[in-house]
Amino acid sequence: MSGEVEIIGGWDGEHSYVVMHWDRHRDSGWAAAAFKSRGAALTFALAYAREHDCEMPSAEIINLAETRR
Repeated sequence: MSGEVEIIGGWDGEHSYVVMHWDRHRDSGWAAAAFKSRGAALTFALAYAREHDCEMPSAEIINLAETRR
């Protein structure tokens, strides 16, 4: 593996989501691209992670209201 890809919050409306590429130790990294929509950032990040042999941690979002039924 050559690092980790992460989507973080951006700095304005045109760059709302930033795809970061962190090194193995997460002590340095760079912005690979920035996007207006989360969907575009996610699509890019998944392809980027595959192309660069990086990990892309993810989490499943669970609707707590549905778990209480």
